[in-house]
Amino acid sequence: MRGRVDAIDARTATLENQQFSKTAILGGRTIFALSAAAGGEPPGRGETNVMFNYLSQIQIASSFTGRDVLRVGLSSANFAGGGFANPNALNTRMALLSFQGELNNHVYLDSLEYRFAVSDRLVVIVQPEGFGLSNVLSPNSIFADAGQGAVSRFAEFNSLLRIGNLDAGVGFDWLISDHWRLQFAYGTRDANLPNQGVFGDHHAFGTQFLYKPSSTFVAGIHYINAYSSDAQLDTFTGSNNADISGGFDERATIHAIGTSMQWRVSPRVILGAWGGLVVADSRESDAATLASTYLLSLGLLDPFGRQGDFWGFVVGQPLKLHIGYLIERFDEGTSLHLETFYRWRVNDNISITPGVFVVTNPGHISDNNTIVIGTLRTTFSF
Repeated sequence: MRGRVDAIDARTATLENQQFSKTAILGGRTIFALSAAAGGEPPGRGETNVMFNYLSQIQIASSFTGRDVLRVGLSSANFAGGGFANPNALNTRMALLSFQGELNNHVYLDSLEYRFAVSDRLVVIVQPEGFGLSNVLSPNSIFADAGQGAVSRFAEFNSLLRIGNLDAGVGFDWLISDHWRLQFAYGTRDANLPNQGVFGDHHAFGTQFLYKPSSTFVAGIHYINAYSSDAQLDTFTGSNNADISGGFDERATIHAIGTSMQWRVSPRVILGAWGGLVVADSRESDAATLASTYLLSLGLLDPFGRQGDFWGFVVGQPLKLHIGYLIERFDEGTSLHLETFYRWRVNDNISITPGVFVVTNPGHISDNNTIVIGTLRTTFSF
């Protein structure tokens, strides 16, 4: 789980930008959610009932010089067995919720991050726990918030930024000019283990250029070069075939290129899009695969004149394995993900979000029944 406590970012920015004082800021959020599902027999057994789940996160932010920030995050959650993705339920990763975390009601160190400014335009990030490429490479998505944004995992941001299921890494964020930004990240899995280390069985390099010609438009392009000892992508957003690269189970180099865009066409309307291609190339044989994903979105700010409310609409294709060579299988059907949610702002600290998403041909298998998942998410921020 890559939980981040975005609710205190504004207060952390104050710590970074105002006159320095040795202060620790405590903030966090707790999510309560009632969720239900229908359909999904096949790919699963369709045995579902209403779930009541929570995700609770606390973050402490502090500074030592006035130009740096140390963040320590703790999390607890009560999801179990994959939730609706369980084989006895819907049996597909396309059913995962954005705020889903399986921590068995225990409290864990979810994130440990240190950021420091080398100059007014260059920031370095070091994160030994809770790292993902999206922690450095900006997702460029208004839906990228488990407590305030999309209700599904897929719709949060580009799946390519999840490649590797990483947990430790470093990077930098360089504001080249007022219009151009360069970001670079390197992440690995199990860096704390002596038989893995920082260049173990799963690691990834990522870089991104962001172009912002005006205050209403941002476009980005990113490239990821990853290594996997078993050719798995481990994004947990698309089909099983795509995530395991058709099952060729060999050491592989993974190349991924993606794009993103956000355009505020009016003060209350935001259009968004992202997409990408992934190639997995075996280092042991001629096996190779090609997968793709895309998403289009519409966001309405302050609908019905209610300040702080947000209405989101999403349509997209979860990661799909199109073709391959010397592989066991590929995706012959096509899934379509449709989602809408309405975030109702109760006050500065509480929001209630009813949301629903539908996936046709789940798992990119045309014989599978459509799945429907609805949730009522309440977010408490402090």
